[in-house]
Amino acid sequence: MSEPTLSVYLPTYNHAALLAGAVEAIMTQSRAPDELVIIDDASTDTTPQLIKQLQRQYPRLQGLRNKTNQGVASIMQAMPTFLSGDYIYGAASDDRVLPGFFSAALRWAKQYPTAGIIFGQIPTYDTQKRYLYTSGVSHWPTSRFATPTEYLSDCLERELPSHSLSGATVYRRQALIDIGGFHPELGSWLDSFALRALGLKHGVCYLAQPCMAWRLSSTSVSQSAARSPRSLWQIMNRAANLMRSPEFRELFPPAHVDRWLRGYRFIIAEQYLLSHTGALSHWAARFSPVRQSRKAIHRWLQSRA
Repeated sequence: MSEPTLSVYLPTYNHAALLAGAVEAIMTQSRAPDELVIIDDASTDTTPQLIKQLQRQYPRLQGLRNKTNQGVASIMQAMPTFLSGDYIYGAASDDRVLPGFFSAALRWAKQYPTAGIIFGQIPTYDTQKRYLYTSGVSHWPTSRFATPTEYLSDCLERELPSHSLSGATVYRRQALIDIGGFHPELGSWLDSFALRALGLKHGVCYLAQPCMAWRLSSTSVSQSAARSPRSLWQIMNRAANLMRSPEFRELFPPAHVDRWLRGYRFIIAEQYLLSHTGALSHWAARFSPVRQSRKAIHRWLQSRA
């Protein structure tokens, strides 16, 4: 069996101060990607010049530039068919892949070539580099392959409705193309939908190790969405409709979709409030009992709905 190949894409916009660090973390992996594409989304800072410098340092790096700002969703929509690797990973200039992530992901990909995704844990830090918490699959203490049924029962049904490890997810490219790729109408949730659909169709490999360090910033896509409850609610409705569509309804059980949507109603309000109390949210994030209480509240709400 040939070794699986990996393509990495990195959309960026006016993040020249952070881009070099992100690229270094990618290219110094013990198993470097076979392809790295940086998409400059019409930055107005020094990003174009920095990409040229990085290309001299890393010859396999390809730089693309949009004439006008297209947004992350539009870029992600194009990547599955543009890239050439067996597997693809989407990086961000303000986050950092951690040592050993790619080698572990491809090792599991080779062992379980039918898995739709390989994903792992995400330690989260604030903009002052203070550790907040680590996200993973709480029911899986060790690395493993999980069937679609196990992925549904152990992960999707047990974690919060908003649970997503998309920042530490490697996608099997052809499987992603086969489900229509990333759906841009889902906005900030397009990757979370794709990884759930792939997991429910093909099964998953889970890495019980830190794979990507997430920088919790008020300007990040997810945090920006949290401050727009109406927009986020519209996205969740679109996601639920897609789950119930003829294309995906065999993957997403109706009862699961109903529970997921009910739970997200509470989360949208909760995230909106937390986004306006930044200090409190950082304190709460560090305090494990608070996170466990949130899960208990969500389970109770769903059981009462």
